Amino acid sequence: MSLYVVAGSAGETQVDLAGQLCADLLILVSRGSNSHWLLRKATVEYISVNAPCPVLVLPLLEKAAS
Repeated sequence: MSLYVVAGSAGETQVDLAGQLCADLLILVSRGSNSHWLLRKATVEYISVNAPCPVLVLPLLEKAAS
């Protein structure tokens, strides 16, 4: 596994990086527009439409309080 840090629009930079790396699959975790840190709905839609590979979008699963 590798970590890449890039500056710019979240959607555009992820699509560009996926193309540069010849990615086979992008996996995104999104809660929609309710969170500051997770990908927003518009970003997920942009990546899904423009990615050079298949995109799997998963919902955030929160831990149950114990």
